Amino acid sequence: MRQAVAISGLDQEVKAFVSDMLAKQDRLDRCPKHEFVQVKERGRLKARYRCLVCDEEISETFYKWYVRGLRDAKRRGRPRKTKRFFSEEK
Repeated sequence: MRQAVAISGLDQEVKAFVSDMLAKQDRLDRCPKHEFVQVKERGRLKARYRCLVCDEEISETFYKWYVRGLRDAKRRGRPRKTKRFFSEEK
């Protein structure tokens, strides 16, 4: 699992939040194939989607980009390599 490297001088709550976020991203990255279902209806806030395989939840915005990536890859006839959203590389 990745470590939150560049966060010094922050209180423990922020460090815990960042660690949880990085752990969630690792679980999403390790999922072999996502199967998202809507778990929260669209109301004042955007809808939420949960993967039935890795049991992680994402926002409607990330879900729409995920679906768009699948559509583009299918149209091109090959899977597309993508960079991770929370990348440690600069």
